Formats: sequence, structure tokens, C-alpha cells
Amino acid sequence: AGAFRGASARRAPLQAMDAGAGSAGGTASRPARRWMTHLLRDHPEMRCTQIPSKPVIVGGDGGGAGKPLMEFLRDSNAVTFGPTDKDGNSDAERLSGLDDMVVDVMAFSKRLLYEPDDLPMDLQADLAKHLCDMFARQEKWLHPGLTMNGIQHDQEVGRWGWKDPLAMYLVPIWRDVYGPSVTYVHLVRDPRTLPLGNLHDKERDLQKAYFGQERWEQLTAKFESEWAHLSQHQSMTSVKKDDVIDLLRTTAYWTSINFELGALIKGPLKNYATVLRAEDLVQPDMDHFRRDATGKKPEKYQAAQKVMQELTTLLKLPAKLSNTLGSHEHMKQNLRRFTIHREKFVYRTDSPIIEVQTRIAEKTLELFGYSTDAALFVSRHPSSSEPHGHRLTPEGEYMHEEHRYTPDDFEPTIEPASEGDLPGITNHVLGAQLKYTDRVELERAKTRAPDTEQSRAVEAQLMEAKKKTFLLETTKIDGKSLKDVIDHL
Repeated sequence: AGAFRGASARRAPLQAMDAGAGSAGGTASRPARRWMTHLLRDHPEMRCTQIPSKPVIVGGDGGGAGKPLMEFLRDSNAVTFGPTDKDGNSDAERLSGLDDMVVDVMAFSKRLLYEPDDLPMDLQADLAKHLCDMFARQEKWLHPGLTMNGIQHDQEVGRWGWKDPLAMYLVPIWRDVYGPSVTYVHLVRDPRTLPLGNLHDKERDLQKAYFGQERWEQLTAKFESEWAHLSQHQSMTSVKKDDVIDLLRTTAYWTSINFELGALIKGPLKNYATVLRAEDLVQPDMDHFRRDATGKKPEKYQAAQKVMQELTTLLKLPAKLSNTLGSHEHMKQNLRRFTIHREKFVYRTDSPIIEVQTRIAEKTLELFGYSTDAALFVSRHPSSSEPHGHRLTPEGEYMHEEHRYTPDDFEPTIEPASEGDLPGITNHVLGAQLKYTDRVELERAKTRAPDTEQSRAVEAQLMEAKKKTFLLETTKIDGKSLKDVIDHL
């Protein structure tokens, strides 16, 4: 680690990542890859193998769609993938120990868009060693001349790469190593279909590392307050508190990391990366998943074909492969690879949790083109004349939007209103948790005239009229108000 300290003097801003290309054996004049160039040039003791260029890296959580996507690209001769585990994840990245470094990287950076040079020197050195181990493993299967078990490449195979959900946490490393030659495919799924319970320990560790202990405890405390009123819903009687808090924290984590990475992919990296919604491939039996951002519903297979055509363009495959991979016939023949996973993409209809998750993840859902219309998750809307269930305002309206899910036969516990309550204040902790709202101010703004010279003049006239009315009503003549006397005349 001591010999590695010189790397910190060679900064590689993320904004400059498109400056270099080719393998990591390039010259130091390419600022996009200074960190890895320094490693190979100045630290031969690392014994880092020459790094192949132009990889395709599939990362992110696709809810089970990642493996069939990898197999689809492999069997279509679009991308050559090396040895994998039973889930289709790269043996090279996993066995090299690189995945185990992700928690440490997140614990220091607290964000996905970090600079490799900003990491502690000991962490940089360990990270580099694991990278070199992964590169050596990839060389053994990528180049047949290095091993008897190497993959025999077909001339029609366009690209090479690997899949690993945790690769999303190493995007700055891949951009530093490979420059713009890398193609990153980020898989996402709607967090409202995430299952309740059974959160993996490593996922929980990642969340704690990303948020930090203080933020983690704040989230936990606020979601426990959220549970205090969610638990009063009849539909939540069989749900465990810890599972709901885990789910809400996971939703907050999902929206934070995916908004960070999604904004980068749709911005500076739009020519080198893409966001692929798992639902476009799996095509769940829910109508809203098959609607685009404009609300239009494409025909069957069109959603999957459209995203595959976009991916084909991004991969820059040979013409023959590109035409085949993006064709309607090819997609139709292979669609069952994805649709068999439909059961993993089922949301909780008429559940108050859906409303809370939608509010937490609204901005990221909109960024990825998911619908945020809560009406899609309600099977039947009660009319304004029907009883609404528990926790009503003194006016008989919903205190919280999601309470419309409460069945009509549920016995409400109406809480008395406080004298200091203002219209619009619901004491709903989640609104202040992840999204600041001036609810009272917004309500007042609905009836407030625009701040113009004319409106100010009208407001002054109204104030003067109010003063005159006050005088007429309070001035007494023989026990009668001046207003009554004038009206009598």
C-alpha cells in the first residue's frame, strides 16, 4: 500500500472518463484511465495481465432476468460469457474476491459515483490486487491459446463480457480501466414488486455501508413511526413489522442508488451504457408494466423487441448479428426465457405499502419510465359518500391517501383533532423523510392571487372594503349597527 500512494496525485475525474479508449495498457496521457495506467506502469510487482478491451458488463438487480438475458446474448452469439455460477454470475469477479470489496468501497465513498483515487490507499491496493486476479481468470477463458479449456471463439461473436449484480458498484472502476470501450447494461426492477422478508445479509450490509450508521438509524426510526399507522390497516394484520421496515429501507436504498446511476447513464454515459427494465423482458401480467412513459400500451413483444434493438445499437455488433438480435421473430422465439419469471413480478394490490413505496421512489420511478399513478394498484375506489375507514380528519376525509385501501367493514378509531392543527398537516413522517413538501403553503397558494401590481391593488381594495364593513358592523346607533340602519333606510 505504501508504494501505491503515488496514485493519489494522478486524479481521474468522472467527467473525463470518455477521454480514453482501448486496453488498460495505454499511455499515461489518457486522463480517463490514470489510476489503472499507473498500476500497470509503476507497479510491475502486481503482475497484472494485459486487460482485454471492449467488454460488455451486465450489472444491477433484475429480479431474475439477468441470467436469461446473459444466456440470450450468449446463445445469439452476440456476447461471449465465461464460466458462471448457478445464477449466471461471473466466476472471475466472484472468485477473485472483488465482490467482497464492494461493501468496503461503499462504506468509504457513501455514493456510487466515487473517484478511485479518493479511496484510502490500503483500499486502493487491495482493490487493485483483486482486479488483477479477476483479469487473470478472464484471460484463461477469453484467449484459447492460454488454456486447453479456453472458449473457441466463433468469428460471428461480437463482444465478450460478464454478468454480476454487484458490478454496478464498480462502474467508476470499469470506466477507469476500459475507458469508453466498455458497455454497461444496468438492470432494474420495480421496487414495488420486491418480496416482503428474507432480506439477504449482504444487501443489508450494503445498505448500512451506503447510508452510514447515523442515517441508517434515522431511517429505521422514521419507518418505525410509519409502521405505527400502517399496522392499523386490516390488510397488515399478518405482516411482520421488521419485514415492512426492511422493505421500506430497501425502497429508499433502491431509489437513491438507482437515481444516482440512472442520471449518469442517461446523461454523460448515454452512448456507453443503458438502463434495461426487467419488466420489458419479463412482461408481467400487469397492465401498467406494459405502458410506456406516455401512457401508451405497446403490442405484445413490442416492449421486449424495442429494448433489445436499443441494446443491439449500443453494442455495435456486426450487421448480421445486429439484424438478427433485434428482429421480431428472434425475440418472439426467445421471449419464454424471460416470461417464465413472471411470478417474481407481482405487486401487492390494495396494499397501503404500495402507496408508501411509490412516494419514496417517485423520482427514480419517473426517471426509468415506471408509472407512479397510485390508482393502478387499487382494485376499487370508494366514492366520496362512502365511509373511508380509520383515521379520518374532523371533516370526514382521509388523513392519509393510502387509507382508501382500508375495507369498508373495518372499524375506525377516529383520533380527536388538536386545537393547533392546521389544514393539510397530516403528521405523516415519510413526507418529511425523503421528500420535503410545504403542504400548508401549497394549500394556501391554491387560493392566493398572483403577485402582480394589479393583484396587489385589488387586495388593497378588498382590505379597505373589509375595514369599512367592520366599521359599519361595529358602529352602534340606538343599539343598532350602522349597517342595519343603512339597510333599513
